[in-house]
Amino acid sequence: MGPDFGAAVFACHQSRIGAEVHCAGWLATVGHKHPAVRLSVARGDLDPGHLQPGPHWPVLHENYGQVLGKLRATALPDVPGIGDEPGEPGLALERGA
Repeated sequence: MGPDFGAAVFACHQSRIGAEVHCAGWLATVGHKHPAVRLSVARGDLDPGHLQPGPHWPVLHENYGQVLGKLRATALPDVPGIGDEPGEPGLALERGA
């Protein structure tokens, strides 16, 4: 079972606020469970190939906690928002944004 249709879509940590893009790792691991992602695939707006890891990708994290741990370990000390609580700017892309 996946999230509600109106649930946020996970944004790439390299996105800029106001110009967020979907997280490729999130799409490849759990994106298929999100109803807005499934609808985008059905409409032809999203290539279903994005729902699988690419051929030379690193091993993907198993859960969100691992993602945050990696971001905390590799973030510059003066970069706000990395590892903050979910819902902070840059961590989630609201549906329709």
